Amino acid sequence: MMHEWDTFAVVVGGSAGALVGLLFVAISIHAARMAASADLRGRAAQTLVIFAALLLIALLLAIPEQSQRVLGAEFLVLAALVTTALIWLDHRARQTDSPRPESRLRVG
Repeated sequence: MMHEWDTFAVVVGGSAGALVGLLFVAISIHAARMAASADLRGRAAQTLVIFAALLLIALLLAIPEQSQRVLGAEFLVLAALVTTALIWLDHRARQTDSPRPESRLRVG
């Protein structure tokens, strides 16, 4: 039954892998700016966690002859870990003293 998800796992895994590569290129292009801002580093880390989660989902879907119950448990553990990591990284990014630019778009 899980063989129906093979193509999906390949597409998600390939896309997430490509996006991780693009994230590293973007970070390396703006390395000086990233080094100066803890907030930007935190946001980049959050993005990396999301892409890594997509890669792990693809890997879990690609495991042959795995029961749906085990896969569901793996997804729940992964969701809990990703949620914890994202909340922790967001908390760290908000605690930084890097100045936040005011929005140029004002309502009212």
